Amino acid sequence: MIVGQEQAVCAVNSMVKKKRIPGALLFYGPPGVGKFSLATEFASMLEEDDRVYSFNHPDVFIIYPDYGYDREEVLSLRREGRYYRLRRKKGTIKIDTIRELIEQAYLTPYTGKYKIFILLEAHRMTEEAQNAFLKVLEEPSSTTVFVLITPEPGGLLPTVRSRLYPVRFAPLGERELREILGERYMGEDVSGVEEFNLLHEDEYREMAEFVVERFFELDPVERIYETPEIRDVEIELLVQVLRWVLSDIISIKTGGRLIFPHLQERIKEVSGRYTLDELRERMEKVDMAYTYSKQYVKPALVYAYLMLEV
Repeated sequence: MIVGQEQAVCAVNSMVKKKRIPGALLFYGPPGVGKFSLATEFASMLEEDDRVYSFNHPDVFIIYPDYGYDREEVLSLRREGRYYRLRRKKGTIKIDTIRELIEQAYLTPYTGKYKIFILLEAHRMTEEAQNAFLKVLEEPSSTTVFVLITPEPGGLLPTVRSRLYPVRFAPLGERELREILGERYMGEDVSGVEEFNLLHEDEYREMAEFVVERFFELDPVERIYETPEIRDVEIELLVQVLRWVLSDIISIKTGGRLIFPHLQERIKEVSGRYTLDELRERMEKVDMAYTYSKQYVKPALVYAYLMLEV
């Protein structure tokens, strides 16, 4: 079950039901919100074959950057929900990989209805690889479907992006995270478990620590002069995590559950500096920053707005 992505799921189900399948789709949104899970489900529906879920279907191909791991190691990390460990590693999808993809794309499917290619971290295609990929997008086979997955659609060439059917994935809210964890722990009460760390993803934990330090522990002068480089994908993650941290500060004051229990002591320390009204006002500022990030305002400007307003 894919939680918190009703619009994306509805869009994909509608395509299958109406038998109007785009030749190439772009699944984009924050890391760890269900893009690959839905791509796998989509492929299974198209092929009408559950072998897709075990990555054993002869007509479904998973393409990923060259991380220095073999295929089985990468897919094992994916099965175990630990693929996030590879996201910070260097690696690109090179032109040779795309050339092999193109050769396969024009072959007749072995057992299924389609040849389906799921490209993980598609923004990591080199420019040379993207230009080669563009050719197959311009001359598609009627039995081939591409699903490009990325948290950074801006990393794709405009000429490539314009030929993809976009499906947006939203950030997960606290309710969705608790629902996912409830399923993972088979209905147990997850309110007090130490593992409630946003699906164990290091990037969320690290971003939460960054947010607490940058927005609540440094003095205003240090905050402004120590401005990091912020990419498109990171600003959306930062805004979401900042909202969760503010929610935790409010929870400390009202006795609610925490999203980041590992930061409880640090959050408790800063909570005394604000009234509930001040925290809610800051929450509104964060919501405004999220709106700006969706309007393609440059990440550096969104970050500067947060520094000044929050």
